[in-house]
Amino acid sequence: MDTRFVRLGLTVAPALVLIACGTPTAPTPRELLVERAQWQAQGLTNYSYVWEQIGGGVLRSAVFVATGDTVPGPLTWFPTIDQMFDQAIAAANGHTLHAIVFDHHYHYPVRMDLDGPADASGSVLASELTPAP
Repeated sequence: MDTRFVRLGLTVAPALVLIACGTPTAPTPRELLVERAQWQAQGLTNYSYVWEQIGGGVLRSAVFVATGDTVPGPLTWFPTIDQMFDQAIAAANGHTLHAIVFDHHYHYPVRMDLDGPADASGSVLASELTPAP
């Protein structure tokens, strides 16, 4: 299983502690839109968070936390929170979003479980969202 940890735009974290905010369940598109509206109502456009993907995909670029060394490649592959919502909505419409859990304070997806072929199934995790000053 391929596991990657990233603090978007800033670092690659050596470990991730995910505190589940509830039991993951398959959402309706309406539920996704409600959570997205609550996320967008906060107006957060400058933030960092720890991102992890388990299964599928290839790490494109990051900065290592321990050393500050850049992992070569563009940062454009790492999703913003809005792009995570786009992915969740597309997966829900395609019946491949198995489950999702949202942060109760900021309303961003902290875990998305995606169904698919054995080489494409996996989870996307986000945690430790920190608004920038």
